[in-house]
Amino acid sequence: MQPECRGFRQIEGKPRPDEPIFLAPGIGAHRIRAPDPTHPFTDSGLKILIGSSMCLLAATAANASPLAPQEGTAALGGLLGGGLSNDDCSSPTTLEGLGSFEWNNESATTSGFNGGSTPEAGGAPCYAFGAGTGSSQAIAYDQFFVWTAPCDGNFVIDTFDSSIVDTKLNVHRGTDCSATCVEGDDDDGPGLLSVVPLPATQAGDSYLIQVGVFAANSTTGNGLLNILRLGGPCPTPPLTILCDPANDHFGGTYVDLSPSTLGPPNFATSGLHLAATGGPIALHPETWGYFITSLEGTGNTLINRGILCLGASFARYNHQVATLRGLPQLNSVGRFDTNGEFQNFVGTGGSAGGFGFDVPFEMPFMPNGQTILPGDTLFFQLWYRDVESVPGDSSNFSNMLRVSFPPPGGGGPGGGGPGGGGPE
Repeated sequence: MQPECRGFRQIEGKPRPDEPIFLAPGIGAHRIRAPDPTHPFTDSGLKILIGSSMCLLAATAANASPLAPQEGTAALGGLLGGGLSNDDCSSPTTLEGLGSFEWNNESATTSGFNGGSTPEAGGAPCYAFGAGTGSSQAIAYDQFFVWTAPCDGNFVIDTFDSSIVDTKLNVHRGTDCSATCVEGDDDDGPGLLSVVPLPATQAGDSYLIQVGVFAANSTTGNGLLNILRLGGPCPTPPLTILCDPANDHFGGTYVDLSPSTLGPPNFATSGLHLAATGGPIALHPETWGYFITSLEGTGNTLINRGILCLGASFARYNHQVATLRGLPQLNSVGRFDTNGEFQNFVGTGGSAGGFGFDVPFEMPFMPNGQTILPGDTLFFQLWYRDVESVPGDSSNFSNMLRVSFPPPGGGGPGGGGPGGGGPE
């Protein structure tokens, strides 16, 4: 597998909370501004998160000035498609999600790739489209990208609003040079721009996108690759894991809420069952914990060993809240068993044989009387003690679970078999 850092040094571990990190979700990172010369960078240089990899773009000495803006821009440009890293079908740049992605083919060559199309195939769409013969039939100065559909739907890929005036576009099924042609286009967009529809696409379908210009004498420069879903964005999945991975506990791994499920509500509970795995083996009673919730998932606060990802206004499902409210179902206190599963100690994890927590309709927020309603979105984490062999005050948090409860009349979540769908 090609490293996400694409030629830049990959760094082990995670950034410190005070370390300047620039997020790069796929090629969408072109929206990152160049480094600010006044920003106090660490002496290890400018770092950037690409996917799950932390990459070092350029190192600076401890007594050196931070990267100049033009140097940072050049480094980012080479990483994000402005150089030669995706000039061949064997090394496409990954695109994630929907939206508009910049590309620049000033340094690109003409690959001649056509996804297996030949003139003998009756003018197959990825070879002989557009006027001309020979080199004008190929996509000149082309670049390659790979995109995976995030959900089911009818999608469209186009080059609208590109600075380049005469584009060509091929879409192939696959992720590398073995990909086969699906469709190609020269001028079906406005002016001389290109558009390829992808009807009846399923979540997980992967495509190799090849984009460039009409002929060898065409102008190169900046372009846009737009990926849209007809009918609107992808539906929000009922359960989504965020803030992942969480910080490791003393056992060397992190607590994961992925096993949680959302099923139909009943007279007593909301249908949400929170489950946590990967916890430290319970060596003594101090390794206990409970679930917490918030209406927001915008936090990023380091507390002891863990990151609180919930918003500032969060509430606890614990003994104190349950006693104050007179609602024992608001207590989720438990501890990890010898398999690292969170075991409920207070009788509120009944749907899973005493593990996890069946979330009630009643919410632990003040004032009293607040309940989970159809269409609500809530965020959850597990707080737990993180101590190895003696009592102490160190604690940690799991990753975060976003839960979108079905709207009125929307029915229960699908998939996942009995008990509802699991998180994506």
